[in-house]
Amino acid sequence: MEDKLKNPNIDSSSLKSKYQEKVQVAKEKQDDMVAYDKRAKATIAQRQRNLLVEHLEDIRAAIKKVAGVKGLDLVLNSSETQLGVFFASDQTDFTEEVIITLNAESN
Repeated sequence: MEDKLKNPNIDSSSLKSKYQEKVQVAKEKQDDMVAYDKRAKATIAQRQRNLLVEHLEDIRAAIKKVAGVKGLDLVLNSSETQLGVFFASDQTDFTEEVIITLNAESN
């Protein structure tokens, strides 16, 4: 459009079609970028899951060793890509409270 303002002899329809072509190319590149981003995130998530599965026994053994040395009751909670190690003892037993809460919610 700036060209049209500078030179009134240029056909504005050709400028419009050039603009639309460039917009289409930009849209295609954006779609490619979004698809690449999704593939990259899926690949990373899969690799995290694979590493977790591959090393889960080593992690369990390490937790067991620490628990034994320190005299602690440690619990491993694992999900798709995250691990949690929890300390449990007689003083932190919430089983009864959890049961009461769950029973209250089911009524």
